[in-house]
Amino acid sequence: MRRISPRLGLLLALTFALGAAQFPAFEGETLSGQKITVPTSGSGGPVLLILGFTHGANEQTSYWAKKIPKDLVPTYSVATLGGAPKLMRRMILHAMKSNVPKDQQERFLVTYANDEKMKEAVGFKEPNEAYLALIAPDGSLKWTAHGAFSHTALKELREQVRAMRQ
Repeated sequence: MRRISPRLGLLLALTFALGAAQFPAFEGETLSGQKITVPTSGSGGPVLLILGFTHGANEQTSYWAKKIPKDLVPTYSVATLGGAPKLMRRMILHAMKSNVPKDQQERFLVTYANDEKMKEAVGFKEPNEAYLALIAPDGSLKWTAHGAFSHTALKELREQVRAMRQ
């Protein structure tokens, strides 16, 4: 019987684990006031979340949101405010509504729960970076990326979405 090297075994285990990983379900509200549950099991297709866990991530999350083609995959920018003091949340929400154009507010989610579980799911390390999560309708996490926009990451995202639709 042939033995698998420890490195190959670890790589296979990590690949399998990512394929089977579930993104934590959460309820959010768009800046336009619509309540949405993620994953959206009735959507019939994947959804992309662009997560920002701090105000410092705003520049990267905004840039990613502008660069994702509208017809590629339904995309939501997500602000996680679970760690914000309750007294500050109303002011933060007001500021976000003022800064996000009205025509984009339906694609901007705010949530107050599951911050830590979401961080764990996307491999959170750097607080001021954007985190992207491609989620299948069943809630399985299909692809993640973090950091500033790159054409390489966008190409990987396109390939993942294409593979999910086949």
